[in-house]
Amino acid sequence: MTYEYYPGKPVQMQSYNYAIQRFRSETKWLAIIDGDEYLLPMEDGKNLVETLEQIKNNFINHKMRIATNVGAVGVNWRCYGTSNHKERQDGLCISDKGATIPFKYFYDSQCTKIRINHYFSKSEDEFRNKIEKRGWPDGEHDRNVENEMYEATVNCNKVYDDVMKKYVDKVKKIVRPERSST
Repeated sequence: MTYEYYPGKPVQMQSYNYAIQRFRSETKWLAIIDGDEYLLPMEDGKNLVETLEQIKNNFINHKMRIATNVGAVGVNWRCYGTSNHKERQDGLCISDKGATIPFKYFYDSQCTKIRINHYFSKSEDEFRNKIEKRGWPDGEHDRNVENEMYEATVNCNKVYDDVMKKYVDKVKKIVRPERSST
């Protein structure tokens, strides 16, 4: 894994393009995700690379028999809401109130092979503060704070999910202790 700081605001789309150009010849798989996003395989017993290889091979073998190379794999998001927290919680964003059991809620689930869990709103206070200070990644649109708050507190709190439970201990070992509260 490579971390590169990309200064400025808003720079999300620019930094994505930079990463693609910078690493395209150095890696077989490139995931461009935020710190509050987790890319995970959904089939027990398979790691991420095995899952990606299976997806690639199925595509080549069944969808495009003449294909020799796959340029990208699209992965659906599961957006997690506030889990009904009003205030910021200590611990990892995949944990609930800093406990070792990551009970979070998400909206819309149909991913069977691979998905990205996006913990975009950890609490109402934290999310409101985040969206009031930032624009959209393209920097050209205003955000509708009330609509986004409704999405984070109602729509993205509809379904209970504990899929990250098995990863909490592994993530805690990787994350520096001073960063484990985010």
